[in-house]
Amino acid sequence: MRSIASPGRLKVSEAALTWQSPASDGASRSVAENLRYELRNDGGRPVRILSVESGCGCTKQHLSAEIIKPRESAFLTVQPTPLLFGERRVPITLHTDSPSSPVVNLSLRILGGQDPPFLLSVDGDLRFRDCEAGDELEVVVQTVERSSEADREPVLRSDLPFLRFDRKGTRIKPSGHSADILVRTSIYSVQIASTPPGDSFHGEVVVIDPWLPEHVNKLRVRGETSPPIRAVPARLVVRLTGEKKDGLPGTFAVLVKTPNEADSVRAEPTGDDNPLLVEAVDADDTDGKFVRFRLRWKPGQSPRPGLSHIAISSSSGERGVRLPVLVQENAP
Repeated sequence: MRSIASPGRLKVSEAALTWQSPASDGASRSVAENLRYELRNDGGRPVRILSVESGCGCTKQHLSAEIIKPRESAFLTVQPTPLLFGERRVPITLHTDSPSSPVVNLSLRILGGQDPPFLLSVDGDLRFRDCEAGDELEVVVQTVERSSEADREPVLRSDLPFLRFDRKGTRIKPSGHSADILVRTSIYSVQIASTPPGDSFHGEVVVIDPWLPEHVNKLRVRGETSPPIRAVPARLVVRLTGEKKDGLPGTFAVLVKTPNEADSVRAEPTGDDNPLLVEAVDADDTDGKFVRFRLRWKPGQSPRPGLSHIAISSSSGERGVRLPVLVQENAP
């Protein structure tokens, strides 16, 4: 009776490797002398490696063979890009035609060449939405320090003069490589200390390494502030038909940013030849956020196509807006 060979199966002799980048003086400090993985087929059929995928563009890979015969090995050689600060873990995935090992997962740990202490990372989403003075977001700053040198703090600066920084808390833990090396995680608040100029702004926050001032990390800052008063919709289109020329042309709402100001909103037609009148319908009396208006034709005015405007403002003196009203004659 003819025996059936077992499926090919790929195994890795060492699935994880560690490599340390060269020191700043150019000396090599590789923890793994040969950065290569041995891929051994311990099954009974050949295995074809279909693809090799790296989790980042920081490595180059080379396969010694694409087809690995039973009981034989091939080698995957990896060339990392040196990293100056910190640590990076790179997943490497092999796809094969073997039903027993269709996916083989490898990993590479790259260590930076700079000795502690140094600024490791800066993280945070500094997008302020509908912002005003007093709003704040958070930035997480990590440093790697030696216990004997843990006496400095990163410096935060911005090109936006209305931002203020405060440290809210710090957490320290061993790095895992040495009892003398610590990872410090600090949380800073980024607060809008005064009213931003205009409805939007953009800039950056710079975090300066206290031990290596030339080493900085940057985060982008963006802010969008809703105007204090706006009309919804921002444009009205009135289409005239034969049977509705004398009907109600349209309604709109005015939203206000300051609570309890809706009852002070004014909406008035602009220009002596404006054929429209504006009447208040009702206001939101729960939190004072909006008031509704309706449009009517001036007495004695015949509805006609054209563009008119409604001027909207509030008694507080906040900047007003203009609501365009386009009147169109529908084609028969």
